[in-house]
Amino acid sequence: MIPDPFAFAMGFMLATGSLHAAGIGVGVVAERLRQGVLLRVLGAVTALLSVYFLMEALA
Repeated sequence: MIPDPFAFAMGFMLATGSLHAAGIGVGVVAERLRQGVLLRVLGAVTALLSVYFLMEALA
């Protein structure tokens, strides 16, 4: 089976756009609720998960 570069590019753009939209949505909701602490906690959780996944990949 030959991979379709157009389908890959479209899927990649759709996934990237969805992640950006979700991040913007979380930011807008948190700002409206004045939950700066919530954003900091979500950022810390994201950073810790990133380190965890990196360590798993290197092991």
